[in-house]
Amino acid sequence: YSDSVSILSIFKLDILRLSSFSCLVSFSFYTDFVVALALPVLCVAILFAWRQMSLRKSGNAVGARENFAKNVVLVMLLVYPGLTGKAFSVFNCRTIEGVSYLKADYSITCDTSEYRAFAVFAAAALVVVTFGIPAFLVSRLRGHDDLHENDALKRTYGALYMD
Repeated sequence: YSDSVSILSIFKLDILRLSSFSCLVSFSFYTDFVVALALPVLCVAILFAWRQMSLRKSGNAVGARENFAKNVVLVMLLVYPGLTGKAFSVFNCRTIEGVSYLKADYSITCDTSEYRAFAVFAAAALVVVTFGIPAFLVSRLRGHDDLHENDALKRTYGALYMD
């Protein structure tokens, strides 16, 4: 059971903790957070490179674009809960004997200027992730009332529509 649950932690974006490097090097919460934010960007870049290669190979621009869009939506939907949770965890501090500690990493005190600067960064990330991903998906779906007649849209965004 614990092996199955640890595999699912990839969706919480604990990539550094899943890697073998975590046995050798201790990563701070800050590093883990930045890597979690960079991971979806890296995934989209890899998907874009894959799209370009498949476009050159097949010459089917429509198919390559559909697959790219479908995979980007899938990545966004998979990382959204983990990124949002990680961003909110930056603001979850606990006071112990008069000292405020970050619950996600008790080695970080919430009273330092380093923490406050990172909290500003996390707040910006929270706004971008929490509102940006749904806004992007809504913008992609807006104006496509013809989903039931349009097979390309159905293949790409069909899971986001309710019948």
